Amino acid sequence: MPFLDTLIVRKADGRVKLLVYRKKTHTDQYLHFSSHHPLQHKLSVVQTLLDRSSHIVTEVKDREQEEHHIRTALARCGYPDWSINQVKSQMLTPKIKKTTR
Repeated sequence: MPFLDTLIVRKADGRVKLLVYRKKTHTDQYLHFSSHHPLQHKLSVVQTLLDRSSHIVTEVKDREQEEHHIRTALARCGYPDWSINQVKSQMLTPKIKKTTR
């Protein structure tokens, strides 16, 4: 049952798992890396896709498959491996909040 980019799947044992949902007509066309947009916009495309995967997909194996799908789709749009790796490492690094006095 698809709902808000989420595919709800009932497993054989009755438990539920969540996957990223894409319509059959989805083409994986994203902002091309060679376009004349700021680098930050291109890296935001990567971050959005990885964030969606990490927040929606519930099982590790499915998350790995989703990341492979993201890497393949972005490679077709000209994204080099370093861009995906950079965003992924930034997501894993804890952010320190700045406080003002």
